[in-house]
Amino acid sequence: MPNGWLILLPLLAGAMLALQAGINGQLAKSLPGVLAASLVSFAVGGAALLLLALVLAGQLGMALLLDHHGWAGFRESPLTLGKVLGLALIVGGIWLIRRG
Repeated sequence: MPNGWLILLPLLAGAMLALQAGINGQLAKSLPGVLAASLVSFAVGGAALLLLALVLAGQLGMALLLDHHGWAGFRESPLTLGKVLGLALIVGGIWLIRRG
């Protein structure tokens, strides 16, 4: 399968960044001011970041359980301090995001 289309993704992301300035300007016109528009813009980004962090924490937590117990055909791999600390750091990061 050719991967040439993957070059288009960063180009599209760059185009969307240019579009964001105009969207934020329109948002500022429809809200009481620039500060409110910034708050809405960052709240949406923060919510997306929180969702992504929660998905990753759930995925890694379940992977630790599956590996430790050998469930679902996984090879048994005991929990180590490094694995638990890694998950704890991710959960701590989620807490910091929520605390904001």
